[in-house]
Amino acid sequence: MKLIAEIGQAHDGSLGNLLSMVRKLCSLRVDIVKLQHHIADAESSEYEQFRKKFSVQDPTRRAYWRRMEIPLEVMREIKSMVEAAGKQFLCTPFSLRAVDELETIGVDSYKIGSADVGNRLLLRRIAETGKPVIISSGTKDEAAMDSAIELLRPVVASLTIMHCTSAYPTPLNSVDLLGIDRLRARYELPVGLSDHSGLIWPTVFALGHAATHAEVHFTWSRDQFGPDTTSSLTADEIETIADAIAAWKSTHDSVGDSEVATELERVRTVFTRSVRLRKALAVGEEVSLTHLECFKPSGIGIDTQAAELLLGRRARQSADAGTVLTAELVQEVFGT
Repeated sequence: MKLIAEIGQAHDGSLGNLLSMVRKLCSLRVDIVKLQHHIADAESSEYEQFRKKFSVQDPTRRAYWRRMEIPLEVMREIKSMVEAAGKQFLCTPFSLRAVDELETIGVDSYKIGSADVGNRLLLRRIAETGKPVIISSGTKDEAAMDSAIELLRPVVASLTIMHCTSAYPTPLNSVDLLGIDRLRARYELPVGLSDHSGLIWPTVFALGHAATHAEVHFTWSRDQFGPDTTSSLTADEIETIADAIAAWKSTHDSVGDSEVATELERVRTVFTRSVRLRKALAVGEEVSLTHLECFKPSGIGIDTQAAELLLGRRARQSADAGTVLTAELVQEVFGT
């Protein structure tokens, strides 16, 4: 599973905060650092009412988007920072102009948000690039998703679907991890999880559904100001997810058969047993369980399975208590 950390609007328009968040994510065990590219005049208008009054700073939603814009030169710098840290840079464009700008800085892949699954013009512009695409299914519009997949699949380098529920935060009983399986069966494409629950569990449990990617939002603290902080995870929580991914991989990695056999043989030697006489055995005496004692490790004397075959047999010569029953001694005492 590739872990995507999304900053989204958590920087709240502060470029200093944004750069600090990017640096932090570059130090975490995430595979992909993701931003959003907003151009207020290209994507919004005075008529947009969604979340209009959540901030006293912004008289309109368009004013909010203007404050949230990341200058292209800063976006370019962040891309370089992320790639220098050995991670992939990913960005969601919210307008045709945003795609044009991202192309100038050489992004190598795109994320399409769930609200734009039905945006045919944006889909076509991204399709023109031919680059890998990750697309979210949050609005659950199957007809729009079918159409988007039909448009993108033949022309982009790769296509991944992210199962998502567009609720902020998403209640656990609305995450619906089985949606990962349904999307995979419907489209026969790689499927991941884009989670907005503000909890680590959906991403951890998505490992059991063979999710190829997991996207979570990052915040310094859920007490931080912003519309999405309750849907986000802290650095420590992201690291916990990275621990879970590493552990899951380790428990599913297969070492070679020879290595397994060698290790099991070592374990058998340590924990299985050899056999010796617990009490002396006289000539002609019949062997019973009272004569035998099992001790660790194996390989010193015969094993318990071989010793079991001696029960009821009569000794041809005597043997003292404590005598280890080696194969040679058994031959001498009991014959063939």
